[in-house]
Amino acid sequence: SGFSGLEEDIRHQLLDEQKMTSDGITADSLLTIYRELYHRFEVLRKPRNIRLLPSRSVTTLESSGPGWKLLMEHHLDQGRESLESDVVIFATGYRSALPQILPSLMPLITMHDKNTFKVRDDFTLEWSGPKENNIFVVNASMQTHGIAEPQLSLMAWRSARILNRVMGRDLFDLSMPPALIQWRSGT
Repeated sequence: SGFSGLEEDIRHQLLDEQKMTSDGITADSLLTIYRELYHRFEVLRKPRNIRLLPSRSVTTLESSGPGWKLLMEHHLDQGRESLESDVVIFATGYRSALPQILPSLMPLITMHDKNTFKVRDDFTLEWSGPKENNIFVVNASMQTHGIAEPQLSLMAWRSARILNRVMGRDLFDLSMPPALIQWRSGT
C-alpha cells in the first residue's frame, strides 16, 4: 500500500532523494519570515541588523571579544566567508530519543534494523506483546511511511487515524480521493 509497500532499499533511496523536501523550509515559513523582515525594515525603517545566509556550513567558531567569529564555507561556490556575531544559535539537527519506558519493551518490539521500528499502516508497532495491547507511535516511521510522516501539517490526519484504530470504529472520515502520487505501478 503506497510508500510502505515498496521494498526497503527503494524506500531508503527515495528518502535520501527527497530529504530536503521534508527537512527544508516550507513556503509558509518563508513567507512569514519575508513579511516580518519587510515590515521591520521597509515599513518601520529599523536598521538592517539581520542577514539570511543559506547554503553555508560553519567550519570554525572562535571567541572574539564579547562575541564570536565564524568562518563559513559556501556550498554552491565553495567560497569562504567570515562573520562577527554577538549571538550564535546552533541548529545542529533533530535527534530523536527513546522514551524511558521503551527500553524495557524493546525485546518485544520488532525492528527493521537497529534504529528503525517496524510500524504498521495504522501507526502501531509490530511487537510480540499481548495482541489486545498496542503501542502507537508518531514521528517514528518515516522509513516505512515516507517523508510526509513527521510533518506537522499531517498531525490531525495521523491523530484521527490513531483514534479511529483505538476506538475500533471510524470517528473521523478519512476517505480520500485517489492519490496524486502513484508510488507503485498498476500491475
